[in-house]
Amino acid sequence: MMNMRLNRVFPIIASVVATSSVCFAQGGSAGAKNPFSAPEATIHRAPERMYDLEHLRLDLNVDYPDRLLTATATNTIVNLNNGKRELRFHAGKATKIESVQLDGHEATFKRDDEGILVDTAPTVVGQKHTVTIHYHLKKSIARAETDGIGSSRARTIQTEPAFGPMVKPLIRAIGR
Repeated sequence: MMNMRLNRVFPIIASVVATSSVCFAQGGSAGAKNPFSAPEATIHRAPERMYDLEHLRLDLNVDYPDRLLTATATNTIVNLNNGKRELRFHAGKATKIESVQLDGHEATFKRDDEGILVDTAPTVVGQKHTVTIHYHLKKSIARAETDGIGSSRARTIQTEPAFGPMVKPLIRAIGR
């Protein structure tokens, strides 16, 4: 008898839960503007692909007590276009690029809002290159300071964004 009642009630409960989760996923807060609807929505086009990334090797050194991530990204790429004189690689604004090598030789590069542009000889379709980028990130550390009168204020030692949420799972996986 109880089992028969559950068989009738369970589909109703399941449909209510499913419907409510869809409502939350669709709407968010009542009255909130949707950034994907007009007039807030803007057209975003995919950037032109300059190369095919065949392989990416990341060598990471995490200094968690000092909140420092030092890394080397070695990209093996194949050109998709002829005549390009720059190769784009994405890098956050807080990422400090130390050096770049193109096929084992130092390469010149410049930063813009999207990352770095590495100078190259005119590209040839199908030509393979190895681009190595050395970089680091440092988290800001705020410490309290006293002014001698008894009041304290926070002072930021270095202003870089946090990378803790990104690195903590990695440290756990490595076994620290």
